[in-house]
Amino acid sequence: MSPARSSRKKPPASFRFYVSPELQDRLEAVLARIEGDKDATRHHAEFSETLVTLVAEGLDYYFLRTVKAARAGFLLEQTAALGIASVQKVMGPVVPKIAGRLDHDQLRSVAATMRELMK
Repeated sequence: MSPARSSRKKPPASFRFYVSPELQDRLEAVLARIEGDKDATRHHAEFSETLVTLVAEGLDYYFLRTVKAARAGFLLEQTAALGIASVQKVMGPVVPKIAGRLDHDQLRSVAATMRELMK
């Protein structure tokens, strides 16, 4: 049996990370505003800023943290940090453009998905 077939019998892997308490509070607050407002689109900017921060913490958690834990050395750690900073610089303006185009129902759907991921 091929590895691809045998792996299908396994439940899908799930990767999650812990966010800072400040970001968790901020995320929960913006999601509550999106969920409770008659016009969720009023929260585009706050949601976008929070999402950029969330992605940055995720990149740090999954990538930089593992490079540091591997004790790869100063040069590799700095190279990894520079690479992540470059990703964030490119991603930073893209996220608000995408989130800013979501309508009320789409924002509510994204909020519901994020709530599900937070469980």
